[in-house]
Amino acid sequence: MAHPLCQSKPNRFGGYSFVTRASTVQLLLLAAIWGTSFIFYRVIAPVLGAVWTAETRVLIAGVALLVFAAVTRANLEWHRWR
Repeated sequence: MAHPLCQSKPNRFGGYSFVTRASTVQLLLLAAIWGTSFIFYRVIAPVLGAVWTAETRVLIAGVALLVFAAVTRANLEWHRWR
């Protein structure tokens, strides 16, 4: 009997593998984005300064989160924010 969260058969040790090709690609993409961000900060910090670099980073992250929330149609409950 297969595990309800896994669509594969048990491996030779009796366990299940939850690592799929898609999850491996997603992990590699995340690592690439994370790694290149450090290179970006090392290059841009001397140009803009530490404060502007940090503020730009927070702005980009906020915009990305709002886009993600819009795409996934997340209920942000704006009426509760004050």
